[in-house]
Amino acid sequence: MGSGESKVVIFTTPGCGRCRAAKEFFAARGLAVEEVDVSASLAAKRRLARLAPGARVVPVIALGEEVEVGWRPAYWARRLGGGS
Repeated sequence: MGSGESKVVIFTTPGCGRCRAAKEFFAARGLAVEEVDVSASLAAKRRLARLAPGARVVPVIALGEEVEVGWRPAYWARRLGGGS
């Protein structure tokens, strides 16, 4: 993982189990997690729309320049070098 990738931004909604799992996954790997509740404000929705135009599901996960829609733990485990 390169520099500038130490913080993960996860766009969530209340009660989203995949969002909670993603947050726990990254936190367990020592990464700072910023959770952005898109149901809470128009500004959060606009921020999400800029990063992932057309995304209609959460979580949306941003790490460095990478933005992924949905929760794929095996992908992130490989991406972070932790296996599956």
